[in-house]
Amino acid sequence: MRQRESWLRDAGRHGEQHTASGQGRGEGESQHISVQTCYPSALSSVSGEKSSGGRGYADLHLHTSASDGCLSPAEVVEVAAKEGLAAIAICDHDTVAGLPEAIAAAEKIGIELIPGLELSSYLPTPAALELAGKPGSEVHILGYFFDYENVALAAVLRRLCAERLERVKKMIYLLGELGVNLEQSEIDRAAAFGSVGRMHVARALVKQGFVSDTREAFAQYIGGGKPAYVPRVHVTPAEACGVIRRAKGIPVLAHPSLLDSDKLIPTLVKEGVMGIEAYYRTVSAQVAEHYCRLAEKWGLLVTGGSDSHQGKNGPFLIGTVKLDYLHVEKLKKKASELLVGEGQK
Repeated sequence: MRQRESWLRDAGRHGEQHTASGQGRGEGESQHISVQTCYPSALSSVSGEKSSGGRGYADLHLHTSASDGCLSPAEVVEVAAKEGLAAIAICDHDTVAGLPEAIAAAEKIGIELIPGLELSSYLPTPAALELAGKPGSEVHILGYFFDYENVALAAVLRRLCAERLERVKKMIYLLGELGVNLEQSEIDRAAAFGSVGRMHVARALVKQGFVSDTREAFAQYIGGGKPAYVPRVHVTPAEACGVIRRAKGIPVLAHPSLLDSDKLIPTLVKEGVMGIEAYYRTVSAQVAEHYCRLAEKWGLLVTGGSDSHQGKNGPFLIGTVKLDYLHVEKLKKKASELLVGEGQK
């Protein structure tokens, strides 16, 4: 808990250090990537401008090799620093295993590291049918500024990681039944460090020559309805929000543009969502502003991130969404309020 208090006590310190930081990647490296610079009330498709508060930018949705990202936590931090970001959040799927390494790297480099998490949840069929017109809707919930050493949180994440591993084992068995005998050693190594999922299976299929790329792996074998697909055991959005809030964190709806319907959002707010990821790598300025308006309507915080999972080859996605640091300050203010409320109990 002391670590969490120090993050909030030092609010903005790293942002100030990065005000005059480098301009990020050069033109030659970014010519095929759209960089979104996200201001408090608008999104621009240009980079290199100063944030409205003069304290830099943040990318609050990054994955590492602790889940289905390709870069180690330390490597993610290093790339983010080279991109000139003032703050980042590591949001691995159902695990916080990468946070200690990321925190150590961030302290060494001098970039602000916000503890994050991404939980997969599933809206029960009755509500999904009523609001989205389909049997169920997958909803991803991000968490920020929680106590990542919280005992109850750790117990939930252990269960979720164990369920993920069992799912992967079932997929490997089904692949074997199809004559695709996948070597499991790499997946076992990934499971020993953090959480595993379909992307690990897809990458193993590519590496072992069964498919040409991960898209083919999903399309032919492990995508929904395919012969080696195994459904996940999901928590509900209310349960995911509860886990984060009990650890004194802030639950945020991830990539709302991927929801089946915006009609789900009021229900998710009632179930504990406190913010919305309005700025996302694949959305236009108009869509981002739409979600900013919904955030204002429902009293939600605004976040944004690239949702980068990628590895060392090709242009980096880290920093392709640059959220104005003022949004980070608002998150910190809310986190401080939650911490004060905890102390008054």
